[in-house]
Amino acid sequence: MKRKSNQDIFSSVQNGETEILFYLCDRYFSHARKWLRRNGMPDESTPEFFVDLMLDLLEEIRMQNMSSNVEFESLFYNTLKNSFENRKGKGVESPEYSDDIFNKIAATCISNSDENTRDLLNSRYALNLSFEQIASRFDFSNPVIAQFEVNKAMNRLLDRIKTESNHKSE
Repeated sequence: MKRKSNQDIFSSVQNGETEILFYLCDRYFSHARKWLRRNGMPDESTPEFFVDLMLDLLEEIRMQNMSSNVEFESLFYNTLKNSFENRKGKGVESPEYSDDIFNKIAATCISNSDENTRDLLNSRYALNLSFEQIASRFDFSNPVIAQFEVNKAMNRLLDRIKTESNHKSE
């Protein structure tokens, strides 16, 4: 994967382009996971921590309209370290759910989704259809649009699940 410049990263984030999320996750997740594990975080907690970290960081970039003169890599690792220290200092643990509770929350969120969203996610994740097949099935003009729509539907579902999980933990 071609390395993106700071300017490309910041402008993509500020423009709300979803492709940058995939690039950043692909580029930084494995490094962050190793660092977190070396510093004592359980392996099963690292993906959730990473996602929360990335969302906070990207929101900060978007809201503060940061200059592309800031080096993204340094910003990422400083944020990673600070977030980990804050979490460790507060003794915050993520809510632990049994698989049954999580499955019930996810099932509720899926059943509350509209029919088109359910069909779209089912086509991709249950039927394992390619984006080309999804594009023809749902009359999208091309596979890139199909991929965008699947990703958008999945992000909405994950947001609903996260929100519902937070309500259950309170």
